[in-house]
Order: sequence, then C-alpha cells, then structure tokens
Amino acid sequence: MIQRDFDYSSNDNLQKLSVVLMADSFFYSIFDNQNVMVCHQSYIDMMYSDPQFTKLIKEDTRLQRQYLKTSILVMSGDAHQINIKDDALIDIFPGLELKNAKVEKIPGQALYNYYGITNHQEDLLQYLWPEKNYYLRSFTSLLSAYFIGTYQPILHIHLEDGILYLYVQKEGKMFLYNSYCTKNKLDILYFVLAACQYTGLDPASDHVTISGWIDRDSALYIQLKGYISNITILSDIEHHLHASFPEEIKPHFYFTHHANIQCAS
Repeated sequence: MIQRDFDYSSNDNLQKLSVVLMADSFFYSIFDNQNVMVCHQSYIDMMYSDPQFTKLIKEDTRLQRQYLKTSILVMSGDAHQINIKDDALIDIFPGLELKNAKVEKIPGQALYNYYGITNHQEDLLQYLWPEKNYYLRSFTSLLSAYFIGTYQPILHIHLEDGILYLYVQKEGKMFLYNSYCTKNKLDILYFVLAACQYTGLDPASDHVTISGWIDRDSALYIQLKGYISNITILSDIEHHLHASFPEEIKPHFYFTHHANIQCAS
C-alpha cells in the first residue's frame, strides 16, 4: 500500500496550507517558502456529521499553526456552470438543495460555477478558521486556473479513490467538467472515451494528461495508452516533494494540493 502521509514540517518551514474537502474525506498538505510539500495528512472514511470524526481534525495541532496563506479546495458534490450570475437559480440546481451554495467566476471566462458544501463541512471550517482567512474554491475553478492560457485542445484526467474527474478545454475555454464514481479500469476507460466522443477530441492526436494515484507501469495507464496515443502523466517543474521522501512517490500523486497552492489568489 502506498504511504500517502508524511511530516517533515517544523515551525521554521511553514508557509502555505492546502486543504481538500471530499464527501467522506479531509486532506491537507503543508508547503514551505519554496512551495515544496513538507507534510500530508489524510482523514478518510469519515462522517462530517459525527463529532467523533471531526474531533480528530479539530485537535490536529498542525492545523492550529499560523500560515501565510490557506487554500481550501472542494471536490465533493455537484457543480453547475452558467454564463450569468443568478442566485435565484440555486434552488433548481440538482444536488444543492441541502448544501450551503457557493458561486465563483471561472478564471478567464464569462462563466460562473455554482457548487456547495454541507452544513457540517461549513461548521468545521468555521471552527478551524473563525476569521474566514482562507481562499475557498471548487475543483472546476482550480482546473480552469491551472490550464489558463492553454489553447490547444486538452483532456485532463484526475484519479482519486473510486472517483474519476474529467476536464476538457478547447480554444482556451472550459468545455466539460464532470466526476464519476468508478469500480475498475474499464469504467475509467469508458468515461474517458465517452468524454472524447462528446467533446470532439481525437484520442489519436489530442493531448491528454493524467494525475492522481497512477504510474506508468500500472495496468490502468497501459490500458489507456493503448487507446489514447498522446497521453502523458502530468509533470510540472514547480511541483516538488520534500527531499527525504522516497523517489517512487511522485508529485503528480498530490496534484490537487500542488495546483491549489500554485494557483492560489
């Protein structure tokens, strides 16, 4: 099993904090002043409504430190994009009925994204950061910010445990964003090829990048490579892990945190 969590942080190398909220998980990473990841912590299979679960997070002393910047990324629930800002539409967006709705402008586009977090997630954030001194955004917005200025057609695949995220950009604009629950590599292949067909991308020539918990020797990557000629595992020269971490653990495993810090406002 891959060791996801590590801690090489100290009070001397704390600069930025990246937090990822998922439906049943809470992750965070700490970065130093060179944007090197020095810590990662996972809280998985949790219920935000259960005080026993949130107690562990509330008592985590690393979250009580002072950071120059805190960026929180929401990767749970539905997201809806429209070309006008109209909060009256919140009531008709599926999946936001029981959520605290949020709205954000997609970077570089005349497009607004509506998403939400639960009351229990909101309460946890309020407890940890009562002054609301953090930057909150959705994965939709983050991917748009990360790929801003890219005008060639691109499909980006991101993998988390049992969840596939797909983002398509054409002519510098977001064309598709969606997430899917998957059980095996055939599910992933199906959704990726379906996204190509729907958006008009050519698997034989258009660029596809992939991030998350995958490597070049995995059965999934080999299978995808058999159908998508121009697929590469995302590599960014600005993404770095602490030098003490094993070489087989790659920065693209933690893409969400690196991008969250890299694209922080």
